[in-house]
Amino acid sequence: MKTLRWPLLISICLAALLALGLVLSHAAPVRTAVHPVAAAPLTPMTCTTHTTGMTLTLDPLKPRVGDTFAATATLANEGCALIGLPQYTLWLGNGPNSVLTATSPMIVNHSLGLGYGESDAVTFTLKAIGGGTTEINVFASFEVHTDLGAYWGADATGPAIVSVPFIESLVLQRAAEELGCADAVIVEGGDHYSFDCVVAAGHSLEGRIERFADAAAAQAAFSARQGTMTLEPFHCYPAYTWAQTLNLPLRESGHSWLADRWIITARTVDDTPLYPPPLRVSEAIYTAAIHERLLRACDVIYLPVVQK
Repeated sequence: MKTLRWPLLISICLAALLALGLVLSHAAPVRTAVHPVAAAPLTPMTCTTHTTGMTLTLDPLKPRVGDTFAATATLANEGCALIGLPQYTLWLGNGPNSVLTATSPMIVNHSLGLGYGESDAVTFTLKAIGGGTTEINVFASFEVHTDLGAYWGADATGPAIVSVPFIESLVLQRAAEELGCADAVIVEGGDHYSFDCVVAAGHSLEGRIERFADAAAAQAAFSARQGTMTLEPFHCYPAYTWAQTLNLPLRESGHSWLADRWIITARTVDDTPLYPPPLRVSEAIYTAAIHERLLRACDVIYLPVVQK
């Protein structure tokens, strides 16, 4: 019997080991903690250049002859670089400008610096001295400071188109409105300005202003057109009238007068002598010319002669 104890004991041990293995195989798996690796710090972006923007505004937007107006340029720093010491230069068209003149300095320096999002403005004062169309531009130069060093930068507003109506056109527009022709179209052709208004069937009127180089040239042209027609005063200006028959029953009437270097002509065409007389057209142009400062009020006053 003693010889059988060891094999039995070994069998019991093997069974116990097998049971322990089965228990361990169904146990929860061991989880290993994962520690995240810290990200490397970001390198700051290097500022290598500048970004700017410029705008230009006019006040008023549509100046007239004789008006003084403002042109304001704004320089904005839209980038990472620092800009400073801007110098602004006003530019008026190409060559001699007969439309605008500057009444303030055309070069302006500002001693300041602009960071991101900051802006600076400069205002130039101009005067409209004649009718026509021209351009305005403002240029800016400035220091630029980046992470790589400093240099000079520049920008510009881009040209703004300025159209100043000729004073003769303004006179005719005002006269046409007074005569009930608010929709009359003003025609500009060199030194000739006119409007034509059809009042009704068989009734039309025209107003025309001609500008000459000087009073002597206007006088020569006026005398040549007058011919043998009799001069008569219109306010304090020399004038003459005419009338002729066109195709019956249309009849043309006219009134022309000389004022300094301008010849003003009023012309009407009617199939009946009712409306409007050319003198009325001339009066409307005369009143408008005074209002628009093309002419000064000019009337001859006759005083009574008193005898003792």
